[in-house]
Amino acid sequence: MGYETPAGVQKYQGKFYKITRDNIEDPTPVKDQVSISNGLAWNKANDKLYYIDTPTKKIVEFLYDDSKGEVSGENRTAFDVAQYTGRISGSPDGMTIDQDDNLWIALYGGGAVIKANPTTGELLKVVPLPARDVTSAMWGGPDLDVLFVTTSRHSLESDEKMQQPGAGSVFAITNLGTKGLPAYTADIIDGVAKRKSLLENLLSTDLFAPLPRENSNLIYPPSNEILHKLLALTAAAAPPIESEQKQGAEQDTETTEVAAIAAATHQPTTSKPTRSRSSGAGGPTPGNAIFS
Repeated sequence: MGYETPAGVQKYQGKFYKITRDNIEDPTPVKDQVSISNGLAWNKANDKLYYIDTPTKKIVEFLYDDSKGEVSGENRTAFDVAQYTGRISGSPDGMTIDQDDNLWIALYGGGAVIKANPTTGELLKVVPLPARDVTSAMWGGPDLDVLFVTTSRHSLESDEKMQQPGAGSVFAITNLGTKGLPAYTADIIDGVAKRKSLLENLLSTDLFAPLPRENSNLIYPPSNEILHKLLALTAAAAPPIESEQKQGAEQDTETTEVAAIAAATHQPTTSKPTRSRSSGAGGPTPGNAIFS
């Protein structure tokens, strides 16, 4: 993405890259003139890749050849948020996909996560959340049938933060009648040593050079500062965060349950889950994960 200032992101300054073992120091651009790269998802057959460039308000479909690791040229719009003005608002941010090949898309500025059919372009479901800026979604839980949704409070004014105390929380949504797909990983850099080497190489490039003085009012720290922090974290090689599963509480099979499980203060909430009406099968007890 381009530089972000209080006035916004400089458009069309970014690129969408493919990184492999062979090109790790010189990644291959898949798409130029990107503004804000965000959500990625592959379908169940692993032959389609869905991609979000947030300001376009569109989810784009690429054809994907898994045997070669190749992505086609952009060939069609799978879903367009702007087509549903009046029913939804905001811009698409992070997303995931379910076992039925439907997309679950976080709406930044739209206060909801939505379910969309990327084949027909149809809006299938809207799940409102008590936070304006919804940032991403991912399936989890023992059966991958809990949708964890992140939100932000970064851009809210003081009065908006008071009106939206749930902003910045992580929410667990259950009883959605579907589940996610297993995650696959690709070890293209062979462990901590090469991860550290990669970050050191990135730090030495012009891409992550210190920003010029006239851009010192950026909202976020310069990229090289962020990479130094990543380098320190990589060297520590900390183990992954584990979640603690708890039993109890009555399940409601007739409603979608939305529970704040990690508040902006990083403490699990004890308040009653917010409920939004929706049909769906029963799922795990809402709020059954605690993040340290």
